[in-house]
This record gives sequence, structure tokens and C-alpha cells, in this order.
Amino acid sequence: MNESIAEDEKIRIKYETSEKPKIQDSYEENTPKIEVELSEEENISNMTEAIDAKEKIWHDSKSLEQVKEEIVEEEVSLIETQVKSIQGEAKKYKCTQCAHQTNHKKHLEQHINGVHLGIKNHKCTYCDFQTAQKAYLKNHMNSKHLGIKNHKCNQCDYQTSQRSTLTKHIKTVHLGMKNHKCTHCDFRTTSRCKLEVHINGIHLGIKNFKCSQCSYEATQKNRLDLHMNTVHLGIKIISAINVIIKHFKRVVL
Repeated sequence: MNESIAEDEKIRIKYETSEKPKIQDSYEENTPKIEVELSEEENISNMTEAIDAKEKIWHDSKSLEQVKEEIVEEEVSLIETQVKSIQGEAKKYKCTQCAHQTNHKKHLEQHINGVHLGIKNHKCTYCDFQTAQKAYLKNHMNSKHLGIKNHKCNQCDYQTSQRSTLTKHIKTVHLGMKNHKCTHCDFRTTSRCKLEVHINGIHLGIKNFKCSQCSYEATQKNRLDLHMNTVHLGIKIISAINVIIKHFKRVVL
């Protein structure tokens, strides 16, 4: 009996002095950790989704602050490009007939062909629209004939087929940004293209839009449209103005 008690006592002492596994440690070792550690496949999937989201831009879940931050980043990049341009490191291809500048020779050729030479090889199969650039034709087809408007504003019900147009809309309507400044006057605008139109028409006197039925020339297409509607097509002035206003809002916003 005494031997049995002694043996039990040895077992008790051995148990109490032995290193026991901690319950918490055991739990942590055997319980899957809830961490943001994804498999390679999940990472690739997330990267793909991120790219898609970036391509569509201004996702519904984004706040106006997030949108503003992204636009500010784009503006910083634009300012850096403009600084390089001043230093002669960018915009090396300049049009000799207007204020248009670009870093790509192909873009300059497309500009000259479309704006100054009237060469527009890309034609719409549904209407008489023509353009010098394939991308412009695609945007035209999507917005005018197919009704595809993937880029949606998360602040209002505005939709468009072009990311750049949505960016202009948000800058103008929701953020009030006009970072493109004229060097000849105090004119400011949201896009480089509109600044070029301003410089060409106001300061250089360049009128690229010419009437096919008379000697009238205009600096902007919407003004030529107004002229055609009122002078040659006999459309009432109020109706014509409404058409131009709708066109202007669609393009600018």
C-alpha cells in the first residue's frame, strides 16, 4: 500500500513539475489565423479585379475624397510633365500650324491629318462620322450607337463611354478644377484640348471648322453646327441653340 502511495506521489510531482502546453498556444497553433495573407491564385484574382476597377474608374464605393486624391495624383503627374516640357524634356513634337503639342510622333501625324488636312480614314458604319484616330471611332460607336457607357460618376447620374470625359466631368462639376492656364490671358480650363481651342481661336486666329456652303469659318465645331442649322438648314434659332447646348454639355461634362 505504501509503495502504491509512493508511486502515485511520484506521478503527481512529475506532472506538476513538467512543462505543460499552454492552452492559448495550442489554440493558436491549431486554429487557422484570420489574416490578410492570400494564396497566389487569390492575389492574381485580386490584381485582376483591381485592374478592372482602375479601368472603369470612379467605382461606386469611392468617396469624393478618394476621387479627389486620385485626380490630384494625376494633376501632380501633369504638372511634372509640364515642367519637363518647359525644360525641353517633353512635348518634343509640336504642330507648326497651331498650339498642339505631343510626345508621340504618331499622335502629331494623326492631329495634322485630322485637323489640318481633313484626312479621316476611320469611318462609322452607322452614320457619316469620320475621324483620324481609331480610338475616337470606338468611343463614338460605343456612346452613339451601342449605348455603352461604362464610366459612371459616383456623385450624380452622369455616364460616359470615355474615362477622360468622366475625369473632366468630375473636375468641372464636382471639384471645380481648372488647372490648364492660358499664357496670353487669364483663361483657365479643365483640359489641354480646350486650352488649345482657346489659344487657336482667340490668340492665333486659327479657324479649323469651315462651312462647306459658304465662306464662314469657326474655331469650334459647335459654332459651325449652329451656323449650318440657322443659316443653311433654316432651323429656328432657339431650337438650334438647344441642340448646341446639349452637344456642348455632353462633350464638356
